[in-house]
Amino acid sequence: MSVTERRSYKRSSFQVPALSENVLLAIIALAFLIFHIAVGVVLIKPSGGAAATTQDEPKPSPYD
Repeated sequence: MSVTERRSYKRSSFQVPALSENVLLAIIALAFLIFHIAVGVVLIKPSGGAAATTQDEPKPSPYD
């Protein structure tokens, strides 16, 4: 068995059905949405924590 015959044999055992253009676009759009949600969670989380620490600090009393 030659090398080219082995390669063609391996390719035939792993075949992925061709996806339509609409399915591919939907997968890309979903991945884009998930990516942006994840980035938003990472970026918003530290700023929310910083705001909570400033609110917990005691303010000086105006009556002193």
